Formats: sequence, C-alpha cells, structure tokens
Amino acid sequence: MLKPTLIGFSIAQTCYETIKKYSAQAAFAVQNNAITAALENTIEATIYMSAVGAESGGCAAAHAIHNGMTNVHDLHGAQHGEKVVFGLFTQLVMEAAPMAEIEEVVDIAMAVGLPLTLEDLGLKHFKEAEWRKVAELACDKNDTMHNMPFTVTPDLVYDAIVATDALLHGFKRQKAVH
Repeated sequence: MLKPTLIGFSIAQTCYETIKKYSAQAAFAVQNNAITAALENTIEATIYMSAVGAESGGCAAAHAIHNGMTNVHDLHGAQHGEKVVFGLFTQLVMEAAPMAEIEEVVDIAMAVGLPLTLEDLGLKHFKEAEWRKVAELACDKNDTMHNMPFTVTPDLVYDAIVATDALLHGFKRQKAVH
C-alpha cells in the first residue's frame, strides 16, 4: 500500500474546500461564458491541485472503481471525472461515511450538473455479472484500491456499488421534491 503523503492530504483537503466553496458559482460562469475568480479557483482545484494530490499517493477506491467501470460498454460515453465521482460516492459508502458528508458531496455534484446514478452515466440495464467484473477489476493488485486503509474485496466493492446507486437514486428523488 502506498502511504499518502502529508502534503498530498493537505492538497486534497484544500482541493475539496475550494470545490465546495466555488464550484456552483463556477458552473454559472461557464454556462454564461464568463471568467470569474470562482471559475479560476475551481479550475485550479480540479486540474492542478487534484493532479498534484494524486501524484502524492492520493488515489484510492474512487479511481480504482473508475478503472473497473471502463469495462462497461454503456459507460463509454461518460467522462473520466463523471465515473470517478460515482467511484467517490462508492468509496464513501465503503468507508461508512456519515450521511451528512455524502449529502454535502451530492449537493456539490448536483450544483455543477454532474451525473449521479449509473443510469445518469448511461447504463441501460444493470447486469450483476458485469458489475461483479467491475468490482474484480477495481481490486486488481496493481490498482489504487490497495491505498484504502482497510482490506477491500470484490464482494465489498460490488455491494457498495449497488448500495451507492440506490442511495443516489434516493437523493435525486429527495432533492427533486424540494
């Protein structure tokens, strides 16, 4: 397991706080072809800070799940970051993150128009065997899943993917009512 560096952790925290603070404003700027400080801060966080953080041992389950998802034909039209966001939600579920934390990330994703569910990413039909293969690929010994601070098995990943998709469908229904 690659130990994340202290600087990598600090960069990741700053990246998250920057995205949380500025991304909704940045999305409006993009929609209106405007360059604003919020947009520049968000670009710095999503490109520079995330790249430097990743190179400091900051990749774990979210990226490994993305890598497994590349095996699903229906998702070939989804962008890298869109699949990583689903992987991030799955990682949060695997970590048993507090619901308030997950909801905070859902709010950020929705504010910038990111897809949440597997259906949003382009999945037409959920096939158990296909998603068990995703989980198996995500746990490959050469992937970043092994940076997680606990043992991760393909069964854990598969169950987390299923639970995450259901959870995100629930958030979408809840947010649509409000």
